[in-house]
Amino acid sequence: MSAAASAISLSTASNVSFKEIADILNDVYTGYITPITFEEETVRVVLRADSLDADESWIAMRDGAPVGCALVGRRDRRSRLGAMGVTPALRGMGVGRLMLERVVERSRDRADERLELEVIEGNTHAIRLYESVGFVTQRQLLAFEHEAVGGGEVAELVDVAQEEAANVIADHGPDDLPWQISGRTLRAPRELYKAHRLGRAWAVVVDTPEGPRAMRGLCVERDARRQGQATRLLRALVAQYSDRPWMAPALCPEDLVGELFLRAGFTQADISQRQMVLRD
Repeated sequence: MSAAASAISLSTASNVSFKEIADILNDVYTGYITPITFEEETVRVVLRADSLDADESWIAMRDGAPVGCALVGRRDRRSRLGAMGVTPALRGMGVGRLMLERVVERSRDRADERLELEVIEGNTHAIRLYESVGFVTQRQLLAFEHEAVGGGEVAELVDVAQEEAANVIADHGPDDLPWQISGRTLRAPRELYKAHRLGRAWAVVVDTPEGPRAMRGLCVERDARRQGQATRLLRALVAQYSDRPWMAPALCPEDLVGELFLRAGFTQADISQRQMVLRD
């Protein structure tokens, strides 16, 4: 352990406010591959939707000041490391490993069935760190985009409740979907979320006031698959809301929907992630 890491103490996130968590995140994500800014209310909403367990999340402290964090969500016997970072001045000195080892230790103490995370492809330092404590890559998570310049296949979309669509995703989707697009996450009410159905295909979208609209959840009922319903739904969404571009964030499992978005006229974006899980 480096001298910097030996001077670190870990305290639970239950000792800090959402405002303090937002400030810590803004510090530790300075210079991140994808620029990101955290606001207090956004952090509050997202962490609640992601089932943050403040008693199992860790703040790294040095001389009374926060220098890192590892935020963990928990549902039953499954956990997710949702965010981890270290203040720029202390990176590469073992602070991240200290927090990560605590997260892994606590997960094993709880006998979790699964501990997972996502990491941007190209963040080689983080990937090596995760692998060194036992994480392995489960799948690639892709991103897609669509210019939505008008035209396309117009169909009669049915507006549905966000919770109803989320329940379909929970009941009919795979158990190992990325945490952020799982049915349980999508049940949490969000102001900009809308849900639609076409036939037996369901979607949850983020209708931002400006910038691209975002796909957030997509599912076809189990006994209605391989009939083209998801492709028709994607095309109908793009056709109905063609005033702005569309995007699907890097949470789309390559093995499940990689070809689907391409068939619907999307193109694959440059960014991608790995979904990683802790080995037994």
